[in-house]
Amino acid sequence: MADQKFIFIQLRGGMDGLAALRPDDQSVLKTRRPDLLAGKYFGTKAGFAFNPVLKNHHRLFQNKELSFLHACGLSVQDRSHFKSQDLLETGKIDANARTGWLAQILEQMPRSKEGVAFGPTLPMILSGSNKVFNWSSPRVVDEDEALMKMLGKMLYKDDPVLSELYPQFERIEHLTGGFNREKRSSSPFEVIGNMLSKSDGPDIGVINLGNWDTHDNQNARIAKEFKNLDDGLGTLKKTMRKVWDDTIIVTASEFGRSVHQNGTDGSDHGTGGVCMIAGGAVDGGRSLGAWPGLESKDLFEDRDVMPVHDIRTVFANIADAHLGMKAGFIKDIFPKLPASYDELPIVKRKKRLFGFV
Repeated sequence: MADQKFIFIQLRGGMDGLAALRPDDQSVLKTRRPDLLAGKYFGTKAGFAFNPVLKNHHRLFQNKELSFLHACGLSVQDRSHFKSQDLLETGKIDANARTGWLAQILEQMPRSKEGVAFGPTLPMILSGSNKVFNWSSPRVVDEDEALMKMLGKMLYKDDPVLSELYPQFERIEHLTGGFNREKRSSSPFEVIGNMLSKSDGPDIGVINLGNWDTHDNQNARIAKEFKNLDDGLGTLKKTMRKVWDDTIIVTASEFGRSVHQNGTDGSDHGTGGVCMIAGGAVDGGRSLGAWPGLESKDLFEDRDVMPVHDIRTVFANIADAHLGMKAGFIKDIFPKLPASYDELPIVKRKKRLFGFV
């Protein structure tokens, strides 16, 4: 039985779901945000079209390796970045919770399973597990590989306190390709993709991307971020080709953005957004939920996309069908979860404790 791989990409700042996937009916958008519409979109025949920068996303959708859930959001509506990001990462309805839902899943998986986050600190979504670590490319300009190894031995191997960490020092060297700058990538997508592709590497990966709070000059700014995200998804497929068929990648943000444009050619904090699910293990080519529409009567507080779908249903469905978690446990880590979460057609093959069914 193959080992399942899962990557969570968090877009911090509130990604504009209407910019990523525009509904085919543009009548309201042309009135409320005429300056935020991009050029030639990629159609899907599923009621929406991809932003012209999201070429790899569209290609995966056409290849039935990507689906999306529009008009989704948190069960607790709040336009605060910090509170909403915390709720997204804990999966709870209590803003004071501090244990990540991915960390809780990892604790239920076999001892050999491990999680990694790219970045200088461990994100909350992995907080609460001892089977996780974080890594980012050191900012040393001209480090010498032999010197780094020697320092590792001096600082760790023969120290009575730090010696227990030396195996981890050696493992990080193995997972990242060594300490030579010419061999080591600084791309979070390439690093995480390579790590999860190794037979002795982690099984869960987390990538955080900022700069999605587009209050002004949105078209130029979001096109840059979309390109980084889209190129990154292409990199993940390339680096993870050996394990791609067993991989699911979820891209989510703490909330969407306002339907109307503001006075500085941007959009403001919203509510309903879009969640994209990609990978070789995805039964793709689908828009996963009903679309509420964009008429005034359909909006949340007459300004935002209505969050008619709980984004946690995506996480719960993958925890069940891809990562093999039990229903009782899933309901514990996602309180007040809609019972219909297991009906979403996300995963090609459903995993159970002793195989697929």
